[in-house]
Amino acid sequence: MKIDGRRLKLLSIGRVPVRWHRPIEGKIKTVRIIKKAGKWYGCFACEVEPKPLPSTGKDVAIDVGINSLITTSDGDQVENPRWDRNQQRKLRILQRRVARKKLGSYNRRKAVLALQRQHQHRSNSRKDFLDKLVYKLITSYDRIALEDLRITNMVRNHKLGKSILDAGWGYLIQRLLDKAEEAGRVVTLVNPAFTSKKCNACGYIFEHLSLKDRWINCSCGFSGCRVGQC
Repeated sequence: MKIDGRRLKLLSIGRVPVRWHRPIEGKIKTVRIIKKAGKWYGCFACEVEPKPLPSTGKDVAIDVGINSLITTSDGDQVENPRWDRNQQRKLRILQRRVARKKLGSYNRRKAVLALQRQHQHRSNSRKDFLDKLVYKLITSYDRIALEDLRITNMVRNHKLGKSILDAGWGYLIQRLLDKAEEAGRVVTLVNPAFTSKKCNACGYIFEHLSLKDRWINCSCGFSGCRVGQC
């Protein structure tokens, strides 16, 4: 594989015109050619030097959720865009169109391609949003604390599994870990036990709270929303 101007020279294929997403940085180690929704992509793995960001002197704890995608210890919340829920109607329409077409026909191939592109659009929208959120967190804080969630076990809950997968918790946490290492930041995964049952002010644990309880009134005087639950 060689880069020849605006073309990619591939063994046994030849020079292929490409549209660069961004300039290549560092030394190219591998390239993977994949096809998604009727389009071809080249994914480059490059060896680059770490670029530590300047210190901000700020720390933050983050709780991921469903109603709010994240809630920070500073009191900030990021709304969950609910990509799957918002695009569910259009996906159902496209799926019905595929089901009505004759197997092996040209029209069915077109319908399948339209469905694939809609799925790809949803996936790209989720990744773009989460990448920008990670960038904001990494550039704003030196140390970030997150719950060490067992997401694989949590998605087995038939009432919450779809919403958890739609929120992209796994991608968000892994992206934070990767980008923090590159930027010289520290991301710490903490035991999630009782983290959403603690008073935000004094740390008192309300042992008998259930998922339907969203508001805390503590004897210390704090009255407010549970972290990650509103």
